Amino acid sequence: MAGLNHTYHFKIKTLSPISIGNEQEAVTSFSEYIYDNEYLYYLDLNRLKGIDNAKIDAFIQGMDKGMQNNSYRDNFSKLVKDTLDVDIETLLTGEKYRIRGLELGHSLTLRGLLKTRNRPYISGSTMKGAIKSAILYNWLMSDGKTHLKEFVKYIDQVYNDLEKKIQKCTQIIIASNLFSYEQKNLLRNQNNSPFINFIRFLDFQKLSKEQKEIVNVSQREINEAKNRIEEEFTKALEAKLFPNQKPQKLPNGKPDLDENQKPKYKDIPYDASFLRVIDSPSIDNQSIVIESMKRVNIYNEKSKEEAIPFLVETIEADTLFDFQIQIPSNTFSLNQIYHPSLKFLQSKEMYKTLFKIINKFSEDFIKEELSTASNVSLKTFYEGLESEIVNTNEAIMRIGFGKHFLNNSMALAVKQEDHNVYVKLMELMMKSEKPDDFPTTRTLTSDNQPLGWIKLSFTSEKQAIIWQKI
Repeated sequence: MAGLNHTYHFKIKTLSPISIGNEQEAVTSFSEYIYDNEYLYYLDLNRLKGIDNAKIDAFIQGMDKGMQNNSYRDNFSKLVKDTLDVDIETLLTGEKYRIRGLELGHSLTLRGLLKTRNRPYISGSTMKGAIKSAILYNWLMSDGKTHLKEFVKYIDQVYNDLEKKIQKCTQIIIASNLFSYEQKNLLRNQNNSPFINFIRFLDFQKLSKEQKEIVNVSQREINEAKNRIEEEFTKALEAKLFPNQKPQKLPNGKPDLDENQKPKYKDIPYDASFLRVIDSPSIDNQSIVIESMKRVNIYNEKSKEEAIPFLVETIEADTLFDFQIQIPSNTFSLNQIYHPSLKFLQSKEMYKTLFKIINKFSEDFIKEELSTASNVSLKTFYEGLESEIVNTNEAIMRIGFGKHFLNNSMALAVKQEDHNVYVKLMELMMKSEKPDDFPTTRTLTSDNQPLGWIKLSFTSEKQAIIWQKI
């Protein structure tokens, strides 16, 4: 039987620098890269082969001494020349990238981009993950609202049951003469909730055998409660919309069909497999900029001055590239999407619905950011995004490195549904001293820009005939 495979073509424009990282490619200065005022140069120490061992030993000793301002290109050049008797160009790979916002003299780890043939690209799995998060959030706030309410109720119950035990245990500890004044003060701390105080008490105190007999709530019990919520939070709730399940097959490898020639499932079909997102083409290296990043506490203006910078390879803002989504036609029973909230993927002009879903997720996240943003540049950036979402037929979303906890669709949904339960979730999951304000840190560039924001524009749809046996 013949059917159609729909391929939707999109253009992506980066609205801020983006970084889809390869953790295995993290490198450190003075051994793997050097930099000057404007550019970063990668090194290849494998090119030392053939040089006298005594010279290499002297070179390594020079590196170990950690020369002052050891990332200066001139200083490293001098070390190479003095010990190895070769010019610095001998060790350079030829890779040279612009660097932004870093003061000279720092020796930092650099997080690399995901690359193919030494050119960056955006993986299909990265785009698919971001799209699924937006779809899941939309479902939780609409058709899946009942499941969200059940999850919120579950969090509340687990937290309250554990808190009752903790409060009773705390009273016994404070009344006991087996604990020091300092230990009891941890539990009396007025700046935190009793729950956080108790977690910190267990984390930082080495209890005697007699003390452990009185403390009848263990760290293990708290962790088990956290794990139960985490299991529900990360797997069970998402599986209501995207079950990790595929059709059953017969011993001969063919799908097991029911009397209506539809595939049999133990529960519901694995609809997410029909959303196929293709890796982007490789992107020109001229778009790579090394950004100096800092994790900044949004409630502490001095935190940026005190924060230790780190380097990230990014694809700079205003870069354009393509990507594709492929969705099979619902001609075949095996290719039909069954979940009502996902059927739009096989509808005509599905991208219009998808764009609305993505923008709703981004808009609600941006509103949360604006409610806490004190940094003028960051606030201005998000006000611009918010205005653009309201007035666009395109989609604005966030991908890759630099996101934080509220970019998780379920966390944002819980906060939207019940702020008090969100606070309890943060106390238990994150041990946050300020659960009402969590997360308190943001990863920003030197000019206070967040990473990861892109704009999607639809360009065309193509259909291809596919053949399938049934």
